[in-house]
Amino acid sequence: MNYRAWMLCAAAAGLCACMGTQRKTPFNVSRELPSTDGSVGVSSKSKSGNYKLSITLNCMPSPERLVPPAQTYVVWMRKSGDPKAPVENVGALEQGKDKSASLNTLTPLEQFEIWISTEASAQASSPTGQRLVWANVSSGGQ
Repeated sequence: MNYRAWMLCAAAAGLCACMGTQRKTPFNVSRELPSTDGSVGVSSKSKSGNYKLSITLNCMPSPERLVPPAQTYVVWMRKSGDPKAPVENVGALEQGKDKSASLNTLTPLEQFEIWISTEASAQASSPTGQRLVWANVSSGGQ
């Protein structure tokens, strides 16, 4: 490889490193949402020690249309492998008119369980609704 080609490869690698990488984990979906699919993307660990999460879902019906009806979808998270670990409400999904739903947030956890339930309030302190969408996520130690 000549010097110019080597420099081009090095510059491309540096650009990719600056942009960060994102690992996607597909969600498991319950029977109640047969058309829904989506994933959670985890970006490389930032200098602050957090991972950026990007949750995206498609064909997500309005929570008012489910049985029983609810007000919102809430995203929950806890450290993997510890069923006694505290469960954290990380936010409510933002729903688009095209039946898409999303949420962007941060976490210091490298491995975690994440799930979505319907709730009466976006400020719910613990999950009361059924797990409709879930995944076990590992950042891969990025």
